[in-house]
Amino acid sequence: MKHLKIKNIIIPFFIVQFFLLSAVFVQSYDTADIEEDLLNGCWREEIEGVSVIYVTGSHYQMGYQYGYLLKDEIYKNCRAFYYRCPKDLATLSDTLFEWWQITNLSMLPQIYQDEIQGLLDGANLSYSNQTQSLLNQHEITMYCSGISAWGDATQDETLIHFRSLDSPLFKDPDSNTYVHDNQVILIRKPEQGYLSLSPSVAGDMGLYGGMNEKGISISWVSGFSNDVDTIGIPLGFRLKKALDYSSSIDEVLNIVQSNRTNALSYIISDSNIPKGVVNEQTANYSYVGTWDDPTESNRPFWKLDHLVRRTNIFINKTISKTQRAFYNPSFFPYLMSLFRLNQFYANTYYFLSNVPSSGSWIHYDVLSTELERMHGNINKSNALPMLQRVYRGKTDIRYAIVTNLFNTGLDPWNQWVAIPETGDIYISFAKGEITADRTSIHHFNLYNLIS
Repeated sequence: MKHLKIKNIIIPFFIVQFFLLSAVFVQSYDTADIEEDLLNGCWREEIEGVSVIYVTGSHYQMGYQYGYLLKDEIYKNCRAFYYRCPKDLATLSDTLFEWWQITNLSMLPQIYQDEIQGLLDGANLSYSNQTQSLLNQHEITMYCSGISAWGDATQDETLIHFRSLDSPLFKDPDSNTYVHDNQVILIRKPEQGYLSLSPSVAGDMGLYGGMNEKGISISWVSGFSNDVDTIGIPLGFRLKKALDYSSSIDEVLNIVQSNRTNALSYIISDSNIPKGVVNEQTANYSYVGTWDDPTESNRPFWKLDHLVRRTNIFINKTISKTQRAFYNPSFFPYLMSLFRLNQFYANTYYFLSNVPSSGSWIHYDVLSTELERMHGNINKSNALPMLQRVYRGKTDIRYAIVTNLFNTGLDPWNQWVAIPETGDIYISFAKGEITADRTSIHHFNLYNLIS
């Protein structure tokens, strides 16, 4: 047998090692280069203690940037939403996971499927039961209120859009961090869409509300109903698409009324007209109206000139039949609330409803009464302080007693008013156990933030 010369072994060995190491370095360089490209243009800044993030590019790129910039906050909120599900309903998690993969996820436009994947990649997460809870958070019942005022309702006839995001406070069990402590101002600029600003809860794959550069502002208020569907596009994604690609009320309505799932009311404002409308909807019913539509005067509800508003109660009589047994919720409302009579029907896959409709009537009544008192004098400076006063019970002693003695669920995570014509937003955020109706107000301008 011939003996191989050592150089015949060593030289090829080093050649192979060289190419292997080169491949590793090239791959590392390419990976870093790809990530740098994906993060191009995005930024995060702390302003007055508020996190402001800017994402731009393709939908996958925006998702990646969002996940990368808010990675730690997303981990905490992911756990919090997952563990919020009551223990006796925990077995639903596998069903929900399969349902999302088979139906809702596949019904999303591909660009938003890409954005979800980008967020998971940017945050170094995989799609699982826990991350699915971020996708499904908008289907969890929240309380909330929304208002659009313009024309004779405001001091200078400028359109003002109000929103209060109300939900019981809850925490990530591992870090003991409240979900609402991980809120941000999100600015988005899709490469083929419109610039927008939205208050966002970290990890939120849809949106709760906001305004865009075309003068459109949108928010939603949960409804309770037995007319829901498991197949469709969740409301937060429809709102996101509307902000990304709508420049009129009609364009918004075309998007938000398609592939409906849960019960809710959208408040939609267009500062170009100006005008605000409300869209009550369930899986099979939809009502669109403005302030002078006869529906807005169905007793005990009443219209306000050039102003639309909603709490969780439906006013359209056809849609209200899917929500509660008796239309009029104003009959001894405080007593009815105390004994939890005339309850809303269940409407989510997480919670069985035991919420009395009279509670949402009280919320509507107290809010409407103060709006009526302020009618014609509402402006950008006093709008949010007014909303905060109502929530603190400063305008109605009965409401103050009820909200202080009972767990109403009306714990605002954030409250804001937007002037979409100028890009101004005035906003307060909950902090720890202090709700947003009791915290300081911040002022931001969309165009100043990106200049």
